[in-house]
Amino acid sequence: MNLLLHLSEKDWKLGKREWIKKGVILFKEQDVCNEIIFIVEGEIKIVSYDEMGREDIYNYLNTGNFFGNALIFASSKKYLGNVITMKKTEIFRLNEGQFIQLLSQNKPFLTDYLKVYAEEMYEAKTKIKMFSKHSIAEKILYYLSIHNNSLHCTVQKLSEELFLPRPSVSRVLSMLIREQKICKTKNTISLIR
Repeated sequence: MNLLLHLSEKDWKLGKREWIKKGVILFKEQDVCNEIIFIVEGEIKIVSYDEMGREDIYNYLNTGNFFGNALIFASSKKYLGNVITMKKTEIFRLNEGQFIQLLSQNKPFLTDYLKVYAEEMYEAKTKIKMFSKHSIAEKILYYLSIHNNSLHCTVQKLSEELFLPRPSVSRVLSMLIREQKICKTKNTISLIR
C-alpha cells in the first residue's frame, strides 16, 4: 500500500524531498533515528555485516515503503542495520513533529498507516511464534499454516524466510513428504489436510 498516494500538496510541504545516488549509506548501524523516511521512488536495503564480513539483509524497501516509524517513537532510537540505496532513490523525510501533524490532518493517510503498521506487527508476531517452535519440521508446518497452507517458493527462498540452512530445510521437507504431511511440486509446498 503506497501511503504517499494520500498526500496533498500541503502534506508534501511538511517534509523534505530529495534524490540520493545509488550506493549511499543513509544511516549506519547504531546511528540515532530522528526521521521517518518514505521512498517516493527507488530501492533501499537494510543490512548488517557479521565478523566474517558476510552481509545479513534485514529488509528490502521499494517505492511507497517507509522506515524509521517505530524507531522514532522508541526509547532506543538506534538503527539495527545500515540503510543503503540500491539505485538512485527519491526520499521524503519527516521528523517526529511533522509526522504527527501529517497523521492528524490527513485521515485517509492515518487510516492506511495504521493498517500497514498493524500488518507489520502481525507479521512480526507470527515470526516470533515460528521461532519459538522447537524443531525445523514444526517451523515449516507452522509457516505453511499461516500462509493459507501453501507456499509458492523454492527451497532456498523458504530457508531464507525461516532463517535456516538450506540443506536442513531440504532434508526436513523430504521427511515431511515421506510422512505425508506435505506435498511438493516444482515451486509449491502445501500442507496435506
